[in-house]
Amino acid sequence: PEHGQYAKLFLPEAGVELALGAWLNALHLEWPSPLVEVGTVTAGVVYDDGFLEVESLPTNHIKALDGKSPGSFSFALNAENKRVVYTGDLNADFKDFPEALVAGGCDLLICETQHYDLDAALPFLSSLSVKKMVFTHVADKWHGNGELLLREKISLLPFETHIAHDGDEFVI
Repeated sequence: PEHGQYAKLFLPEAGVELALGAWLNALHLEWPSPLVEVGTVTAGVVYDDGFLEVESLPTNHIKALDGKSPGSFSFALNAENKRVVYTGDLNADFKDFPEALVAGGCDLLICETQHYDLDAALPFLSSLSVKKMVFTHVADKWHGNGELLLREKISLLPFETHIAHDGDEFVI
């Protein structure tokens, strides 16, 4: 690849590449591209370039087309002695929260607020060893006047909390 341009794209399941390719070709873009290597996400370390390591853990939010393998994942990014955990979408029962990725603590936890009962999850979230937490993928009920109630609820957590908005930046 010229000028060092190169990307690795990890898709949630085999076969998705065909749909992606059809869409890109419909946009008159070259696919497959010599600048993109496609892989499939599996549980465990999916990427490690010696600087950034990315781990994944399946969630139950979506099952793959085969009905057996996971179609959705949580991720942990590790670099420069920092750990960021991103839950991705979770199941309504919250039992697929990526506790194993947070178990040793993390500098930043990014957690969706769309698909589970926040009140039921708050006691568990309070027990985590997290330095900062950002709530994202915010449910409609937490918009507008609801954001004040959401802020009130998450302020009870024993670590710094934020609600993500477009354009926000968070330092870890």
